[in-house]
Amino acid sequence: MKNKIRRWMSDWRYKEAKKWLIGKSLDVGSEWYRDMFDVCCDIEGSATENTEKEDIENLTYKDNEFDTVCCLEVLEHTLNPVKAIKELKRVAKKRLIISVPLEPYFSLPRIA
Repeated sequence: MKNKIRRWMSDWRYKEAKKWLIGKSLDVGSEWYRDMFDVCCDIEGSATENTEKEDIENLTYKDNEFDTVCCLEVLEHTLNPVKAIKELKRVAKKRLIISVPLEPYFSLPRIA
């Protein structure tokens, strides 16, 4: 149950974010939607064929490199979210889309 709810919430967030994607796009913390973005990076784990490994507080990208930067449900996993947001803003030329959790996923299955 938990995974279905989590997937539905993630699908909804990315569907909403997709409406705002313009130009060259970066997704930070990609999990399921790598095909929507020009570049995807993960802040945990390691690089894969489709995902670069990055430190969200010290991104290796140039200033204003991406028209749109998307960072959904990631900041709560960082040590310094303010520094992370400054880095995201630095590499975003036009749009920065951020979301953070409001409702804990694990409490939803208990509703009944």
